[in-house]
Amino acid sequence: MAWLDWVSIVLVVAGVAGVLAAWLQWKRTTLIERTRREELWALLESTRNLIVDQTQVEQFAKKHDDQDLSRALWSNHQAASDLYVTLVGQYLAQERRFTYTELERLCEIGFVNRPWQEERWRFLLCRRQENVQAPAPPPSQVARVEVADRASAASGKRKADSKVADEQFSAFVASTPNGS
Repeated sequence: MAWLDWVSIVLVVAGVAGVLAAWLQWKRTTLIERTRREELWALLESTRNLIVDQTQVEQFAKKHDDQDLSRALWSNHQAASDLYVTLVGQYLAQERRFTYTELERLCEIGFVNRPWQEERWRFLLCRRQENVQAPAPPPSQVARVEVADRASAASGKRKADSKVADEQFSAFVASTPNGS
């Protein structure tokens, strides 16, 4: 064998090793991205559940004449709301594509369940490249659902089926372009 043959063999082996290394790096990056995305979704869900309805805070403040307790409750409410808004911004900044259709699905499954939450999502979505040319659809029926939730919570008849909600949410995450 001539030395050119050996050089050719070495170069082919190096090329195969390079492709294998690139594939392994891609798999590792994909796993890290999916894990980071799932953790961000979990943070969004936890933060969303921490936010107490403003009317409940107001009713509590009226019922209990303790300004320190009322201030602490309002402070916690505001901090949770601010954290939620920040996490929504972080999530959307990491997504390659997120349209009004996906927001509508989040509203349908109850992940976005308050009008102010939908307004924040819409505000951030309208500035994205894929949504700039698209007309914004009308707001979902989130406000109507929130009013119904308040009425049922006040009457003590509210029943949450978290297992179904979790399944719907998992299906949404899996169906998005960057999911699993």
